[in-house]
Amino acid sequence: MAQITGVESWVDASVWYSTNDTDWTDISGYCAGVSISGGGRITGEAYTFEGDKAILGFGKRPPVELTINAAYTEGAADLFAVARTAAEDKTQFQLRFSPEGGDTAEFIFSTYSDSRIINEIVPVGTADSADPAFFEITVRSRELIKGSAT
Repeated sequence: MAQITGVESWVDASVWYSTNDTDWTDISGYCAGVSISGGGRITGEAYTFEGDKAILGFGKRPPVELTINAAYTEGAADLFAVARTAAEDKTQFQLRFSPEGGDTAEFIFSTYSDSRIINEIVPVGTADSADPAFFEITVRSRELIKGSAT
């Protein structure tokens, strides 16, 4: 098989948030990382006296958690303030991202409309670092939906 070419990097990724599943705010200038956990299919296994190998079972899919790493700023309308309020009030908060930037026909991955922030929204850092302050937002969603930019 020939070596693949044209692979995209995250250098031009885009990230957005929404509090109403309609209006999306671009926060790409705040974000430095996207990670995902969960969402994989639940599996089980059993063994019998006769066989040497497991009998496998495949079940439902648990929720997914999408985490972004974002720059900390203290403006009243900045991402930190919006996210902290949504977390404290337990209100809807969705994230979406596009590894290629979200231009027409590029994939966009979005959390389901009934998603919530599940972590404490606080900046973190250490005394021996001159790095800018960042914080994380983790959104728990029933699924991550793959769509395309229009």
